[in-house]
Amino acid sequence: MSIAIPQQVAAGKNDPSYIYARITNKNVYRLNTQCNPAQVATLIAAIKEAGKIYLKHWTKVEKRAPRTASLSPERPLMGSDPIAPRFRILDAFKLKCNAATLEQLVELLETKRAKAVRYQAALAAFDKTGDASSDSWWEDRDRIQRVLDCVEAERDYAQSLAVKEEFQV
Repeated sequence: MSIAIPQQVAAGKNDPSYIYARITNKNVYRLNTQCNPAQVATLIAAIKEAGKIYLKHWTKVEKRAPRTASLSPERPLMGSDPIAPRFRILDAFKLKCNAATLEQLVELLETKRAKAVRYQAALAAFDKTGDASSDSWWEDRDRIQRVLDCVEAERDYAQSLAVKEEFQV
């Protein structure tokens, strides 16, 4: 009869009438018998106190396969530069605005206003046509939202500088 030492014991997330145990080799097992949810806490305490489980009464739960490839093979998650690209883009735009004349600043402002309107329309259209149940849909929506936030920040900065320049002249 196989005996294992549980490292972690808990009730099921979806069905609290089942008890799960993670043993020392990181495998997860589920107790074969369904328990009364009112007694689950008592049973978990008893299992932890015993310090061992007999695998004859437990069923191994399939684990997900480990990730073999990184999320982005071209570059690491944070890389050598931990600053998000949108902040570098905004800093470069601020330098460009600070060096611009009033006419150039007004031109930049109009460009950013038009770009913000286009991204707002794209986000609204994306929200209407997408499948909100998939993770990839949320990732794409988040990407569009981050670009829109960056464009709006650039627009707001250019507008504040343009107003400041108009009152100084």
